[in-house]
Amino acid sequence: MERSSAADSAVLLLRANAGAEVGTEVVWEILRKQKTPTLVVVNMMDKEHANFQSALKSVRDRLGANVVPVQLPIGEAEQFHGIVDLIEQQAYTFSGKGMEAKSQESAVPADMQAAMVARRART
Repeated sequence: MERSSAADSAVLLLRANAGAEVGTEVVWEILRKQKTPTLVVVNMMDKEHANFQSALKSVRDRLGANVVPVQLPIGEAEQFHGIVDLIEQQAYTFSGKGMEAKSQESAVPADMQAAMVARRART
C-alpha cells in the first residue's frame, strides 16, 4: 500500500538568533521519517544577536543535517544589508525597510570573495 503525503517538500525556517530549537528537532524528525526533501532557511538576519554561522552549526550539531548554503549574508543583525548568491556569484544589497525596501545587484564585497570561493568549493 502506497502512502501519500500532502507535501512533496518542506521549508524549515530557523531564526538567525536562535538556530535549531527543540521544536525544530521534532519537525526535523517527522520530515526525515517521511523522507521529505527539506530546504532550511535562516531568516531574521536583521535581528539582534543574529548569527548565520551559529545557526548553521546548530543545524549540523542538533539535527545531524548536512546543510549546504546557497547564499551567505552580507552583515548580521543591525549590519545585515544583503546576500551573496553562491550559485550565481552575485551580491544583492538591500536598502530601506518593510514595504519601502529595495534590492539591487552589486559586486560581491571584497572581504567576502574568499568566503564565497571556499563555500563554493565545498558544495
